[in-house]
Amino acid sequence: MAEHKLKKLPLGLADFREIRQGNYVYVDKTQLIYQLVTGDKYYFLSRPRRFGKSLLVSTLDELFSGNKKLFENLWISQSDYSWPQYPVIKIDFSGMDYSSGDRLEKSLLQCLQSIAKHYDIKLAQTESAKDFFSALIDELATKNKIVLLIDEYDKPIIDNIYDAKKAGEQRTILQNFYATIKAKDAKLRFALFTGVTKFARASIFSGLNNLRDITLSEQFSTLLGYTADEIKVYFDDHIHALAKKLDISVQSAYEQFAEYYDSYCFSIDERRMYNPFSVLNSLTDQRFGYYWFATGTPAFLLHVIRNQAHDLSEIEEPILDEIHLDKVDIERVPLTALLFQTGYLTIKKFDQKTHKFTLNFPNKEVRNAFISNLADIFIDLAPEQTIEYAHDIAYALKDNNLKSVQNLLQDLFNKMPYTTHIKNERDVHFVLYCIFKLIGIEVDSEVATSIGRADLVISLPKLVYIIELKFNKTAQEALAQIQDKKYYEKYVNSSKQIFLLGINFDEPIKSISLESQEIYNLSV
Repeated sequence: MAEHKLKKLPLGLADFREIRQGNYVYVDKTQLIYQLVTGDKYYFLSRPRRFGKSLLVSTLDELFSGNKKLFENLWISQSDYSWPQYPVIKIDFSGMDYSSGDRLEKSLLQCLQSIAKHYDIKLAQTESAKDFFSALIDELATKNKIVLLIDEYDKPIIDNIYDAKKAGEQRTILQNFYATIKAKDAKLRFALFTGVTKFARASIFSGLNNLRDITLSEQFSTLLGYTADEIKVYFDDHIHALAKKLDISVQSAYEQFAEYYDSYCFSIDERRMYNPFSVLNSLTDQRFGYYWFATGTPAFLLHVIRNQAHDLSEIEEPILDEIHLDKVDIERVPLTALLFQTGYLTIKKFDQKTHKFTLNFPNKEVRNAFISNLADIFIDLAPEQTIEYAHDIAYALKDNNLKSVQNLLQDLFNKMPYTTHIKNERDVHFVLYCIFKLIGIEVDSEVATSIGRADLVISLPKLVYIIELKFNKTAQEALAQIQDKKYYEKYVNSSKQIFLLGINFDEPIKSISLESQEIYNLSV
């Protein structure tokens, strides 16, 4: 008997019409889309890259254009939606030239001219995108109210975030452009803005006071991405094929699938979502790979990590309130909020009493992607070379061979390129954190005690290392701080040997020194 033919996967496709006409798998989100279009008028939605924002925009374009046939057999086709037709202005900033303010203005104008041509509208020539936008709305509104779909609204700004002057220039252009919308309120039926980051509303959408932000909305928490139930309904045949290819049980395939790609969360209801880009790639290749990482980390994120003063407490399960969770501005970009918005951190827990969020990496794929990026920034060696050092250092720690640990660290720092400038204690901290995280060793950063914080705590099956770092001081000073602050006290009732480890990096001579002490463990 012939094998069952799997339905095509829409890998790399963000065009709703192409997906539906090509008979690709489409995860039906139209019940939530119905709630969206019959609810408020203006929406803002922030999601990480590769999470389906462009497909949502394309779906709304077809919906408001009245193309009912494309929605056959979907939830909305059985609803009371009446399928009116509206003129749609769809603007995608990801494909524009925003290398300068003038180029952004010209690119935006060309986009609007293309829309005017599509609707067979002739407008007076102008070099101002804002003026053309205003005239286009006025003319289209003679047919019906307008639908406005803005995809990747923040792309011109975030791709220039390392250049405050240029980013500010792009912001001013967009701010003026979007200001047109408020004056045209009576002519608009619906508007949606999507992007990765959430810049302060006053800095971009100062005139849109009625813009509803659904980024952390419980109602729309599953609008993008796939739930576990949707994976089961729409991709079960593909999961079975994956299990067969890897010669594992279907249950094991589902479990590993979740470990790699599940657990993004975008609201206090703590509903977990799969990254659609990784899901489709994994099922297409029939293997577990690091696809989200392979698409490339935003350059602006790497710039912020490298060039602003941050510590690992902003990465290791940070706790913050909603105001600070989505607070990003050009002049000061908080790392934790940026990591959340770009998808490296997600909501792990929401405390109803304190109204604070605890964040962490969503899954194995993202954790490994982030640590690899950190290693590239702070170590800057070939990945296989870094991994080799990490394993050697881990073996030395397991054998409690601290002389070998010192020699290996010294050799590592000696081989790091001259351009990798270790300029403070934080940089040493990041290097050591990456070394251990890369190979899956349990390492905690900024571990709180009753009277301070231990820089690093490494937990091995039989050993615990409590580490304090110094920069241009002495290893003895580092060790003395652990002793004085008694960072080890919370571990003395464990079943492991406890070692205190003071490490100093002497910048002028690029030298690593270590001092250690074993602490008597009450339970050993």
